[in-house]
Order: sequence, then C-alpha cells, then structure tokens
Amino acid sequence: MVFVGEYWVRLFDLLRSPNEFFEKVREENWRLALKFFLKITLFLSIVTPIESYFGVESTDLPSAYQAQILSYHLLKGALLTQYGGYVYFIESLLIIIFSCGILVLGAVFLHIVFRLLCGKGPRLNAWKAMCY
Repeated sequence: MVFVGEYWVRLFDLLRSPNEFFEKVREENWRLALKFFLKITLFLSIVTPIESYFGVESTDLPSAYQAQILSYHLLKGALLTQYGGYVYFIESLLIIIFSCGILVLGAVFLHIVFRLLCGKGPRLNAWKAMCY
C-alpha cells in the first residue's frame, strides 16, 4: 500500500527532528524526495475534495498546501456552478497539477534565494527542501 512503511517513518523523522532528517537525506537523490512529495500530494488530493463536499473551506487554517487553497477558490468561484458534483473530482486533479507547478517554481525560487545569500549548495538541495 502507498501509505505504509518507510513513508510514515520519514514523515515522523521529519516532524520530530528536522535538522537530523535533512542531514540524513543530504546524500539521497531527487527521486526519493519527489516520491515522498507525491505521496503527500496524492493523500491531500483525495482528502481535500471530501472535506470540500462537506463544506470545509480550504483556507490557511485547514490546508497544508497553497495548491489546496487555489483549487478550492477556483472550484468555488467558477467550476461548481458549471460542473456540479463532478467538480470534486476536478479539484483532486487541480491539487496535483498546482502542487507540482508550485514545487518546480518554488525550487527555482529557493535556489535563487540561496545563491543571493551566498549559498553554495546544488539545485538538488532546494529541490529537497521544497519536496519535504
């Protein structure tokens, strides 16, 4: 199953001791970080439409991703009246698309900021910082 095993261990380690976690993942490649990010995104893209259906608004308080908030506002503002109940399936896809877009743009932005602050790390570090 997607949400068992190493995923939970990594998430717990990240939340429990972030400094140690990032030292531990310093040498890993970009795929593991992306895989972690996609698992969280998939989970949120399933849970968020269910919450939206029951009237929980995606605002800063209940949302982990900015993509959830963007998708919700698009859903509420334009799509709900056109597509009715199908819009909740569309919301899942929008969360995945927006999350991946924000990930790429955020990694580029973060790397530029690191460089402006005289950082010497590779782009991979900015990628992992955004993924985790």
